[in-house]
Amino acid sequence: MIEKFIKEPTHQESMKNNDENAKTIGMAALIYENNLFMFLDKMDGYNGGSFLWTKIDSFYYLFSFDTEDSVKASANYLETELTLDIASIYANLTLCSRLAFHYFDKDNEVLAQYWSNAYHKLRDTVLDYLDENPECEQLRDVFKLID
Repeated sequence: MIEKFIKEPTHQESMKNNDENAKTIGMAALIYENNLFMFLDKMDGYNGGSFLWTKIDSFYYLFSFDTEDSVKASANYLETELTLDIASIYANLTLCSRLAFHYFDKDNEVLAQYWSNAYHKLRDTVLDYLDENPECEQLRDVFKLID
């Protein structure tokens, strides 16, 4: 589903994005990857999957493009079932937000700004798609989970 508004990279593009990401934000990229998988691992039904480093403008995210496997996510008094691709959007949004606050608390303005901008870029990308496709219940649920 997310391939409708986020271009799925080839494996080679994903590896290139990973290298560029590491040069851009250094160890924060490794922290991001580790925490993303730990976040997903807490969802019922998550059994791993294939994830690709994906670039949107100048920001890097780890997305699954798997539309067959699903997980159960819960937050803000909502429990919902999400396909793994949509769950990866939820995980990326949550993690970008958490890292922005983390680096802000550490007085690292550069990384705080990077993660805040990454959050808003992904959020805007998803909201633009939702404006044109309001019937996408799972994406609407993502915003209920994070807001």
